[in-house]
Amino acid sequence: AVYCNKNIYLGLGNKLLNYTKQKILCIHEKSVRSIAGNEKFIGCSSYDGTGTIFDSNDKFIDKIEGPDTEIKGIAFDGNFLDLTTRGKTTWILENLEISKILDDHTQDVKGCKFHNKRLYTWSYDNTLKIYDLFEIDHSWELAQSIDFGQIVWNVCFYEEYLCVCLHNGTVVFMKIISGLWEDVKAIKVSVTPVYSCILTNKHDGFICNRNVLL
Repeated sequence: AVYCNKNIYLGLGNKLLNYTKQKILCIHEKSVRSIAGNEKFIGCSSYDGTGTIFDSNDKFIDKIEGPDTEIKGIAFDGNFLDLTTRGKTTWILENLEISKILDDHTQDVKGCKFHNKRLYTWSYDNTLKIYDLFEIDHSWELAQSIDFGQIVWNVCFYEEYLCVCLHNGTVVFMKIISGLWEDVKAIKVSVTPVYSCILTNKHDGFICNRNVLL
């Protein structure tokens, strides 16, 4: 697992490291699966079913416990924290207190991201699920579920585009049309699963598959 802000953070085995400062921040019982952060927090999730949260200066804040299965994804948005699990659930915390547990996926939930006040989760069940935040009561409701017929490994955003990385080596580009995300283009970029992608401009980007960075 890798995360970069002003520092580089790495998950090496069961350790979370601030690689820039050559400092071990925490040691989990099992491997660190994901790292994320925002202007307030930096945190990691682990296969041991816990997450560890620090402030922006790497000061320990809390250890998150609750899920009884591996935690595969972590994301932050303001005071919201999201954790996705092998147990098919998505845990949403507000101010580090459990706010809601979503159970719309039918298989492992591989990861999560916040974008423009929406929450995106993806899964072995071949779907990407999109949740809207209702500001009045801070609840999250399913707004759209998209079935790609392939395992969704990751997503990224660039300008108005949502890019979806699929198991069959395809990246699907989507735009919001009439209020819903719709496919506008699909590009076969690999013969093995695409695990991640980042667009740097409209013509260039990086793709990570099972073996190489493209």
